[in-house]
Amino acid sequence: GLCNSPSTFQRMMNNDLQMPQGELNYTPAEMFQSISGNIWSELKGKTSTINIMRRNLQSNYTNQLIRLYTETPAYMVWSNGRQSESRVPPHIRSLIRLEFTELLAKINNAVKSKDIDRDTRAHLEETKARIDKVLSASYILPLK
Repeated sequence: GLCNSPSTFQRMMNNDLQMPQGELNYTPAEMFQSISGNIWSELKGKTSTINIMRRNLQSNYTNQLIRLYTETPAYMVWSNGRQSESRVPPHIRSLIRLEFTELLAKINNAVKSKDIDRDTRAHLEETKARIDKVLSASYILPLK
């Protein structure tokens, strides 16, 4: 998966604090931007067709981001009547929200095209609906 262990994100953020000033560090922000840019590369230009393998890749990546986004540390997340504590750093959740926002803008632009094929349009509209639902359904209560 994208990052199966939330502790990996924590280590990436800790590295930033430990690096001497002026030295480069690969940050979670750079990681998300790089991965998203490559996985959704069809949305950079004029999109007419996204093949089935790329659509599956994009769907799986979106699933990973949704899974990470819906986990938040130091908060109780209510889901299906149950509550649980999560371990994903809050900064990662913020970065994923930004990725979703930027992706939605690209999808909205792509689906305006009259040249887009039906399979690609269905894929993009489904992705958009899923992201919209996740962003609007978040309900988080602080731990006491």
